[in-house]
Amino acid sequence: MLWDVPESQRRRVVNRLCARCLVESRNEKYWLHPVILAAAIARLRLSGEWETANRKAADFWTNSVNTVQGTTDALRALEAYYHYVVIEDFEQAADVIIKQRNNKWGTHESLGRSFYKRGLLKQMTAAINEILNKLNPGYRLAKLYHTLGAICWLKGEIHQAINYCKQSREIALTCLQSIQQENEPENFKKIKLIVINSFLTIGICQIGFWELDEAVTTFRQAVKLCEEVDYDKYAPSVLFYLAFLNSCLGQNQEASEIANYLYNKLPEEGLPSWVTEYRLFYLSLTFKNLGEIEKSFEIYQKDIEYAEKSPYTQAKTKALIGLAQLYREQGEFEKSVACHEKGIRVLGEIGAKWDLAEAYYQLALTHKIMGEAAKSRENFAQAIALFQEMQAPRQVEKVKTAMGCL
Repeated sequence: MLWDVPESQRRRVVNRLCARCLVESRNEKYWLHPVILAAAIARLRLSGEWETANRKAADFWTNSVNTVQGTTDALRALEAYYHYVVIEDFEQAADVIIKQRNNKWGTHESLGRSFYKRGLLKQMTAAINEILNKLNPGYRLAKLYHTLGAICWLKGEIHQAINYCKQSREIALTCLQSIQQENEPENFKKIKLIVINSFLTIGICQIGFWELDEAVTTFRQAVKLCEEVDYDKYAPSVLFYLAFLNSCLGQNQEASEIANYLYNKLPEEGLPSWVTEYRLFYLSLTFKNLGEIEKSFEIYQKDIEYAEKSPYTQAKTKALIGLAQLYREQGEFEKSVACHEKGIRVLGEIGAKWDLAEAYYQLALTHKIMGEAAKSRENFAQAIALFQEMQAPRQVEKVKTAMGCL
């Protein structure tokens, strides 16, 4: 607010403003009285300092958040976006969403990702949609389309997620045609990573539709692209899903080789940047499918420990649903049902359609093994209804096959 006042004079100026009721303060925080704020904005708009004031304010909010530790930090960092929008600098507004910061684990993530991990899906969707049609095709637009794709995937809007990711990929591929890798290696790499991440998210969406063979093809394309950038750094992100898919398709040797390769790369403490709660979930499921229950439990333990420190409610709950499946495998049905029911409550609250449908399906399988036919039918029906709403016919077919003659 006092960007144009020498630092040595700021305290005295603030005290005078407070004494005249022009500024309010509490706990070392200051803000303009609402009437004064409205008048100040009106005057600034008419002055030659409107743009400068908004840029200074945007710089303040951007520089005030070095690490996103929680929701407050994420919301604070987004304040810069609104200042750029009001002066119609949409590229800088996009950069606020794209800008990467350290998270609490020391890895980098964009503000868009920080938002959707905390369940702030509506806020980020609204922010992106406001500027999407005001950007020229390029890195920024490709990145924002991919962020929208990730948000739709989390909500279970999988058709829309795939469409956004395809748009992101096409924009990025067009950009690559105009870049010489040897002249702009960093720019080339960051755009190539958008293409890889688009394939990755599309593959995950295909798992959501239970289009397993199609997902394998998509992930293999992503792995091939990783070889062109940095295989050891980026390919593991894809291999978690390929291991799971192979275990579902009966390719147990290949699944085992990939899963053990990833397992042996996991450190004793902490986790590398290519590991997320979701990827650990799929690694644990892979070991379960391969009959290696002890390893599966071990990975879930890592997953849950990681998730407990994370703001990612959906990922925490997904880990809980996975743990319920392991309890079922061991005949601990009460624990299994309790985990499923807790997971279903949370997923219902946050509106995660795909994960909720899968949770109902897994609970139905548990009740079926317990001989509780009525409860099993009820939960199968819930899963079918959600998968039909998602327009996922292969998932519906999977559930109906599991129901049998119930």
